Amino acid sequence: MLDATGQRADLTGLHQELDPDEVLAADHTHYAVIDIGSNSVRLVVYNDLGRAPLPRFNEKSLCGLGSGLDKTGELAAGPMACTVQAAHRFCAIAEAMGAARIDIIATEAVRRASNGESLIRAIRDRTGRDLRLLSGSEEAHFATLGVISGFHRPKGLVGDMGGGSLEVAEALEDRVGDRSVSLPLGALPVESMLEESPEGAKRRIDEIMKGQLPPLLTKPVFYAVGGGWRALARAHMEAVNAPLKVAHGYDVDANDLRSFAKSICKMAPDKIAALPGVPGRRAKTLPSAALVMDRVLKNLRPERVVFSALGLREGWLYSQLPLPFSGAIR
Repeated sequence: MLDATGQRADLTGLHQELDPDEVLAADHTHYAVIDIGSNSVRLVVYNDLGRAPLPRFNEKSLCGLGSGLDKTGELAAGPMACTVQAAHRFCAIAEAMGAARIDIIATEAVRRASNGESLIRAIRDRTGRDLRLLSGSEEAHFATLGVISGFHRPKGLVGDMGGGSLEVAEALEDRVGDRSVSLPLGALPVESMLEESPEGAKRRIDEIMKGQLPPLLTKPVFYAVGGGWRALARAHMEAVNAPLKVAHGYDVDANDLRSFAKSICKMAPDKIAALPGVPGRRAKTLPSAALVMDRVLKNLRPERVVFSALGLREGWLYSQLPLPFSGAIR
């Protein structure tokens, strides 16, 4: 290697080996996030609060909090008890790991339920900690921040499909755009629509999306967030024999993905369960994820779809960083 004068530079002593044991043994201030969703409760404990936090512990409990919510408008007693117990257990784990900060956040199911406040009080009584109930716009904002934290200056629309809702917002390189929407098109409500009528579900989804999705005014890229959509990505990787089977950053032609999503919607449940690359717990909700992806792509007409493994939790962490890096809303 030549230096600025054209002479060969002396790099002796500049090479340094990275010692994994030394890195893991370093003194870190752990940061924990407990995410209460419509389908699951998840705890992630991160090494530090930083630009690229390392997860040290990751566990979820499938409580099904949003099950039946569309029919009754209430959270059922069993899922509520499961959620309170999971929150209590996860707080104990995070405390045992020495987490300096534990944040509990909740989304669509608690937001929509008429007895959501009862769950919030029960969690506060059991854990001694407050819960932050995110609005739909906040959920869209943090999911988009998660994508911003995981890609280099992304531009396009970000869609986060969870158990209870679909959030869409605009990523503008290092900040979240002003246009966003939260729609009741999560895996659980769409699954209920499909049980009633597949064709009726398609029409209903289009009606909900009509005039609601923000326009794709930047790069024609759609960033897909959420476990159901990552399962769809893994199934597509297997179908096309992708050389690198990693969901984060998986980039697909939108027309090809839409055709694949349509084929998933037509499959019998036993065929879906046998698809390689699809986790067993995702087989039941894969048709819902595929149908919503199909209708999103029909309405937005992007050229590419890029899948992200980072979303709401990572965006929440990213928002805690000092400005101007976080794009935080408090």
